[in-house]
Amino acid sequence: MKTNKYIRRGALPSQNTQKGVIAVVVAIGIAALVGIVGLALDTGHLLLNKTRLQNAVDAAALTGAQELHNSVSANPMADARNAAIAAFTANLSTELNSDSPVPTITFSEDLMPGSFVAATANPPQFIKVSSPVIPLTSFLIKAVGFDDKKVAAVAVAGFGFGANACDLIPVMVCKGEQDPDSVTGYKEFEFDQGHEAEFDAAADTVTLKTGSGSGPDEDVGTGSFHLIDIPGLQGANDIRYAFAEAPSCGEQGENFVIDLSPGNKVGPTVSGLNTRFGLYSGPLNGQEDLYPPDHANDADSPECTGTAEIPDGSGPTACLDPRNYADYYNDPSNGLVQSNHKYQRRVVKVPVGNCDGEASGNDTVETLGFGCFLLTAPAEQTGGAETESGSLQGVFLNDCTPPATGITEGSGAVRIVLYRNPDGNDS
Repeated sequence: MKTNKYIRRGALPSQNTQKGVIAVVVAIGIAALVGIVGLALDTGHLLLNKTRLQNAVDAAALTGAQELHNSVSANPMADARNAAIAAFTANLSTELNSDSPVPTITFSEDLMPGSFVAATANPPQFIKVSSPVIPLTSFLIKAVGFDDKKVAAVAVAGFGFGANACDLIPVMVCKGEQDPDSVTGYKEFEFDQGHEAEFDAAADTVTLKTGSGSGPDEDVGTGSFHLIDIPGLQGANDIRYAFAEAPSCGEQGENFVIDLSPGNKVGPTVSGLNTRFGLYSGPLNGQEDLYPPDHANDADSPECTGTAEIPDGSGPTACLDPRNYADYYNDPSNGLVQSNHKYQRRVVKVPVGNCDGEASGNDTVETLGFGCFLLTAPAEQTGGAETESGSLQGVFLNDCTPPATGITEGSGAVRIVLYRNPDGNDS
């Protein structure tokens, strides 16, 4: 076999050329490795400080909410803001605290998006703590051209309502028909209709307990006037004090079935419930300190605005129109403090039952949820089968069925809990 003498010398890469290619590959590999290691190192550092910052804002929000609950000063929001900032600073790591960041503190009466403001007209239920954006030191990630590493965090805290509903008065209502898709079946009373339309008690109110003239209620069961047996109640005297103070709790769903109580029990019902309007009778005479009237019906409170139809001034007939009642509580000049025992004593919680008419006066009814109602008139005790003696009326405020987690207020302990940020940004 002959060798082709025309094959050019040097057609294959020389050793020097191969060494140069290897150096380039090694350099690229080292740069990639540095980038990967840098990314892992800086990402870990970022996540660590994000966690530390979130812990700081969580602690600040919880501390601020606790201060909202405990403060007895004229400006609880200022106290809560100072406490939250102090807790935030105390829980920051040295690195995060190097520039002495100050969080933004806002408050809300509910958890609606966009509702958090610097100060609310009414006592707030929730506090939000938002940290500023804090820059962090970048390490090996600089090798791949990144030098922007920052963290921020938000936390929302407030009063928790859990699997129990407390402060129940011993009555029930059947699911309404106004809004069948809701838990309770009732539509919220429209406070924003102004005062152009006259409040129609017959059309706008819900019967929480039927009176002698219209009961027993066949939708509930034979012999029932909507009274229920809450565990711990032992007869008429306990019912009187349950209507006056409502210390009882119930659980949602299968764990809390409504035990119906037969009979009307007008005397205890009227005597207990009317303390909320400043009317005292029977054993509750002289017990105003233990069972005070609602602020709106307290003779010592600022005048509760009325209308031409609803008498002005304080007392049992003040602010029977729910819109006037709302105006009174929304007026910041009245200086009403939520922790005061008189605060919204006319707002009661009532279990909502799945009524089919088949229960008897002492059977049970499934609980669908809990409704918050504003009592619109004192109860009356009058003679005669045709009267509404013992009837209770109220407007539906909102579904107060508690969420599945948390601890209730009113059971001997108050738990402050964290909530999801309703505004959706970094929580």
